[in-house]
Amino acid sequence: MSGALFERGVPSSGAEGEMTMNPHETSAGPGASGLDRREFLRLSGIAAAGALAAAGCQPPPEATIPFHDMPESLVDGLGPARFFHTVIDGSPVLVRTREGRPVLVAPNPGDASGRGLGVRHHAAVMDLYDPDRARGPISVRRGRGAPVPSSWATASAELLSRMKASGAKAVLLTGPVGGPALGAAIAALGARTGMRHVAWTPLGDDAAAVAWTQAFGHPRVARPRLDRADVILGLGAEFLDRPGDGLERDFAARRSPDGPEGAPMSRFVQLEGRLTLTGANADRRIRVRDSQLPRVAAALAHELIVARTIGPLAGDAAVAAALAPFAIDGVAAQAGVEAAALRALADALAAGVGRALAIGGGSASSSRHGAALELAIILLNVTTGAFEAGLLEDVAGVEASSGDGATLAGLAREMSEGRIDLLIVAGVNPVYDGPAGVDFASAMAKVPFIVSFNDRLDETSRLADVLAPASHPFECWGDAALPTGSFAIQQPVVQPLFDTRGLLDLVVDLAAAAGAAVAATAVTAAAAAAVAVPAPATA
Repeated sequence: MSGALFERGVPSSGAEGEMTMNPHETSAGPGASGLDRREFLRLSGIAAAGALAAAGCQPPPEATIPFHDMPESLVDGLGPARFFHTVIDGSPVLVRTREGRPVLVAPNPGDASGRGLGVRHHAAVMDLYDPDRARGPISVRRGRGAPVPSSWATASAELLSRMKASGAKAVLLTGPVGGPALGAAIAALGARTGMRHVAWTPLGDDAAAVAWTQAFGHPRVARPRLDRADVILGLGAEFLDRPGDGLERDFAARRSPDGPEGAPMSRFVQLEGRLTLTGANADRRIRVRDSQLPRVAAALAHELIVARTIGPLAGDAAVAAALAPFAIDGVAAQAGVEAAALRALADALAAGVGRALAIGGGSASSSRHGAALELAIILLNVTTGAFEAGLLEDVAGVEASSGDGATLAGLAREMSEGRIDLLIVAGVNPVYDGPAGVDFASAMAKVPFIVSFNDRLDETSRLADVLAPASHPFECWGDAALPTGSFAIQQPVVQPLFDTRGLLDLVVDLAAAAGAAVAATAVTAAAAAAVAVPAPATA
């Protein structure tokens, strides 16, 4: 075949005048239709897009916050970027705003509290603009008919009358309270009306608090200093999976051969059931079922205290009797772990007395064996001298009060028995995320009057009588106690987008209406300050 046969764009004749096309040619030959391959693909794409549009395969439009509702102080068009220090979920953050609206949550570079930022902190911006937020008070009527918009005057008047009539049969159910201002307002409200406060969260570290209460008489869990430990034993630990705990920075400080001030690189051994990000960063990972972790921890304590007589508890007859069933060989056989591996861990802990630290706090601590695991971890840290060496730092400040599943179950039992006349729900959704054995929805049906301070019509709010929505933390004042013993102020970074009020403001108003002198003074001062604020400048 001639080489001219393959010249671009030049058809040539084969046998008996047959036309042969260059395989790289995109245009049609003589006599062919005027539609080449490129044009066909272009028209096919247009047709496909039109078919999808006609079929309605588009996400439904949701209205958020139209910018024609411009912030009062924004008079220069787009406006420069501004940064505000505030608090989200107990962590100091820096919020960036553009056009008067928050757009980014970032770590506070000057924060020395030891708290970190997680996905929930960054998602606070999305929560602020969530279209499902309530626009104002709503008369829900326990789902009997469609919800009807109400007003703060109507909701407040009905709540006050019910609160005065209920007395000690009223309960305020909230999430953990870690701010002294809100805690003081709740205490003042309870002192004047007899209202009882119950705090609960499905994400609380209840097992550690229970263990520390049994061991030391208080639920204030110490903060592990991973930057000071040479040997770290993780028993289901997940401090890298939970950046909100703020421990990854301390951990990273000792994970380099050239540590700070010549300190050696720390050695991290993790015992866990499922693979976690924390376990993936360990020097050695030993697979142990979560249900067996308390027994393995007790076996290590038995080896150190009873077999090797290490630590202040060595020679204590009561401790020896309690640890007697947990000899390493028997526990290793039950847990499916090599006894030699556990003895090697005991060797590392014995050699690192004063520099070794045991840590838990992961999903294993949230199981029904969690309290036993945390108690065994305390026993190991006492044995290795972690407390005396400063590897566990006492957390100062206000204790964040929260109850466990048993607390919520007890409240549901009281409600079912008709001993609660008024229930106020603020910031929790127990109908959705309560323990499996607690039928909170059925218990709510036995309470005569329920008010929800949640920010939307969630599963719990739909079973209430009135929804009085609380503001987003970006829209209201508050405070938080930090692990270092200091406090942080939660300041608003944007005017309330809807007709909502801050939770602290709501509780202070209720306490003032009930006759609490401190709350009444605060309300009077706030009203005077609001009058004294000058009007914003106009263009």
